[in-house]
Amino acid sequence: MIVVPFLEKALQKPDRKAHATAILIILPITAAGAAVYLYAGGFDMSAGLPAGSGVLLGGALGALILSKFSNKFLRILFALIMIAAGIRMIF
Repeated sequence: MIVVPFLEKALQKPDRKAHATAILIILPITAAGAAVYLYAGGFDMSAGLPAGSGVLLGGALGALILSKFSNKFLRILFALIMIAAGIRMIF
């Protein structure tokens, strides 16, 4: 929610580069979080492995199809996702 707008506005990065960079940033952060939970014994392999596989596949596919969308579509889609996430946080 923060990385893409920061990259676009503060660092003046193009939309596509900002989204691709955000996708790239998510992987090591997620891996580090999973490692902490695994070390602490709180990682559920039966849920974590399928979810992790989906995240890796979705991230790779998302990065590949990112170039197919217009900047306007990406902005609208990102805004809708952020609105949905905000509404979900409220309820």
